Amino acid sequence: MPQPVTALQRQYVERLHQRLCEQGAAPRAILDAFLRLPRHRFIDALIVPESDQPGAAELAVAVGPDAADPDLLDRVYTDSALSIQIRQGRCTSSTSQPSLMAMMMADVGLGPGARVLEIGTASGWNAALMSELCGPEGEVVTVEFDAELAERAREHLESEGLGGRVSVVTGDGVLGWPAGAPYDAVIVTVSCPDLPRAWLEQLADGGRLVMPFGLPDESSPMLLLTRRGDGWEGAFLRWSWFVFVRGGGLRPWPAPLDPAGDPDLAALLRREPVCVKIPVGTADRWSPGAASFGLHLLAAGTPGLATVLLATHEARRQVCYALHEPAAGGLAALCDDELRGYGNPGCLERLRDRFGEWTRLGYPWMEDYRVSVHPPGLPAAPLALRRPETTLDLELPENRQRR
Repeated sequence: MPQPVTALQRQYVERLHQRLCEQGAAPRAILDAFLRLPRHRFIDALIVPESDQPGAAELAVAVGPDAADPDLLDRVYTDSALSIQIRQGRCTSSTSQPSLMAMMMADVGLGPGARVLEIGTASGWNAALMSELCGPEGEVVTVEFDAELAERAREHLESEGLGGRVSVVTGDGVLGWPAGAPYDAVIVTVSCPDLPRAWLEQLADGGRLVMPFGLPDESSPMLLLTRRGDGWEGAFLRWSWFVFVRGGGLRPWPAPLDPAGDPDLAALLRREPVCVKIPVGTADRWSPGAASFGLHLLAAGTPGLATVLLATHEARRQVCYALHEPAAGGLAALCDDELRGYGNPGCLERLRDRFGEWTRLGYPWMEDYRVSVHPPGLPAAPLALRRPETTLDLELPENRQRR
């Protein structure tokens, strides 16, 4: 039997539940599962910085069922992703943002009797919540690449009495789990730069797949697809951040250009840039528009498109889309609310022309595209994200509402 929740712990559990309800993150039937399965019982330790200083060392802070420190519980029950594993200075596993978890469960329509495949078990909390929604007549299979994480997740699920309803598989999630197919839903909790055919083919007809599709600028638009016979169709839903998928041998996007290791690029970026402020249509903030313009550059197959590490207005480095012509001595980048041109002005003019194309299309954001996946060999739509395994076709419906 699970360890009882203390009065102090219950305060934080209920606080998170109330916040999720106020946000309207998902139907109440989904959100109430967060009351019955407290987050702290699935987290052995949190990885936190030793101080607020940049580059501070990371510390593992014990959590577990006995957690009684108000500051620690406050951190656990925020609506944010929490790091639970660090390898070589990089977060390799996290417990996802609760509101986003709830949204993903709503996206695929989880309910009693559903059979679900999860890619990326981590702490096991998401699998437990899904099992609660699917009920004893449903089934959850969750695949975890890291054997240590998988074993801990099994222990967490057993302690909650869910060991017989959730199957934790240690293996390569990119391959899915064909032994349990077909599934009514596939939920992917790692950012992936491609859409493996195994996930699509293990989905039942009419079933739904939701996943963070990893792009070269390290953003991950959430993609929802529904299977219709031999095809899959859907849309991007929202921007998100997840740890990167491990295993599968998937070819990552090319690494960002880094002036720290390229003297010629560093010299180019030391030159005074020409900055062009850009309008954003009806958007209240630029960042979603910038990401959507970047998606347009990528989907349109823009020649010379790359990513580069640049210092932003906040004096931090971020991955930005750029047009790079080293032979011509030029680079133009999309950075915050402006286009920056370095060296040869031709790159900046080309990037401005591309922005003009995007403007004439009506500032399409990622939600405006209709996304489909077809078997190999069929013609692609005018815009496509082409990767080694899969082609995503992106189309803009003529009757969409222009921004």
